[in-house]
Amino acid sequence: MPYQRAVHHANHITELYNKCIAQANELFDPEDGQVENVRIRTEEYEMIVSSLGSYTLAVFQVDASKMKENAVVEA
Repeated sequence: MPYQRAVHHANHITELYNKCIAQANELFDPEDGQVENVRIRTEEYEMIVSSLGSYTLAVFQVDASKMKENAVVEA
């Protein structure tokens, strides 16, 4: 992933994760625990976001069937 796109994703991921935490705290009792992971699936990939302290980890997983389709189109 190019650097500019990674920075762009990082900004949006952090905002989204913080909004998910805020909404979950409004909907559920604090005793139920905090949001640990956010999982998002798009047409291009699946994204899993987890945060601990000041660190946030985002993992992008491309669907294998999409990779095969793209390889056929590019060839």
